[in-house]
Amino acid sequence: MSELFVRRPTFDDLDAVVELGNAFERVFTGAESFRVPELAHEWGRLDLERDAWLVLVPGGRIAGYATLEDRGESRFTADGYVHPELRGLGVGSKLVELAEERARERDGTVVTTGIITADEAAAELLARRGYAPVRHFYRMQIELGEEAPQPDWPEGIRPQPFREQDARELHDAIEDAFRDHWDHRPRPFELFRQRVIETPGYDPGLW
Repeated sequence: MSELFVRRPTFDDLDAVVELGNAFERVFTGAESFRVPELAHEWGRLDLERDAWLVLVPGGRIAGYATLEDRGESRFTADGYVHPELRGLGVGSKLVELAEERARERDGTVVTTGIITADEAAAELLARRGYAPVRHFYRMQIELGEEAPQPDWPEGIRPQPFREQDARELHDAIEDAFRDHWDHRPRPFELFRQRVIETPGYDPGLW
């Protein structure tokens, strides 16, 4: 196992963490969804001094990145990535250990995390530590042709562009739709506004 170093991220690390995340996604999904504005917004909601970590290899290169988020009721969600060029050095194990240790400090009883199915090393690592699959989620996509078919709307349903004065009703509808969803935690309107509307990528023209 290579010597590893741990430190907290700062906003000076944004570009490097975005590069790491996109390198990970290129290998396992063929996509690149990490963006500096969105990550900066996420970091603005985190306590970077306590709930986020960077793992570095000798020479200072960032090999891994993880965060821990409080989901309420002593449950926490960990999210982590290892640079695909630096796998097999114990980086993933170190990130999991850091997240679990922090969850215990905060009196956590459950830690959940997610992996991409193709990332077999992550699945093996988590299984060795006692994690077990509880849900599977699918990302679906379509290659669009020249013209999409016109939708056949049910009677009484009509589409219209999103208006910000409808934000509270939209929040209520989302909460109602997900009320019985696995692991759903009610999200107050102000948090919905902060995380969905007051974000760098917000474009009401796409709603």
